Amino acid sequence: MQEPSSSDVPVLPFLSILISVFLARDVVLQTCHRACISAKAEAGSGLGHELRNTRPADILASNWLCGKPAAFDLTVVSPLNPTFISEAGRTAGSAAVAAELRKHSANDAKCSKLGWTCIPLVAESYGAWGSEAVQAFSRLASYHATRTNSPKSKVELYLVYLTMRAFECLLTDN
Repeated sequence: MQEPSSSDVPVLPFLSILISVFLARDVVLQTCHRACISAKAEAGSGLGHELRNTRPADILASNWLCGKPAAFDLTVVSPLNPTFISEAGRTAGSAAVAAELRKHSANDAKCSKLGWTCIPLVAESYGAWGSEAVQAFSRLASYHATRTNSPKSKVELYLVYLTMRAFECLLTDN
């Protein structure tokens, strides 16, 4: 029997997941920049000792709505998760709703202390987006369309397409 070589060792699944989350984050971050929204990735608070290491934002958009910052938190959830499967069989999008509520529960207090709005960007593994993600993408598309003098619908579809492509890595079995 032949000894396995280093090229036979499979890529660690969590590395693939990490890369895809970064890709999705970067798509949204770049779109914020193109829409003239000041944004940064992996934003912690930078304030006070107890809040210094918090990171409630995958992306912090510092002038999101009426000048108030928004903390975008990207996540993908599977409706086949045992926690969601019963409700997911009855109500489309229920896994995304549950994930949005979980993200709000974990981050709203931190964000509120910092004067930020928590906006979970949740995608279900079968392609459905949470309502807050849809609203955020629509607003991003409006800002971007205004800046580039492009039709909003074209920009919105392109943004959703790119973000779904980035999340695709999460769904492949490595």
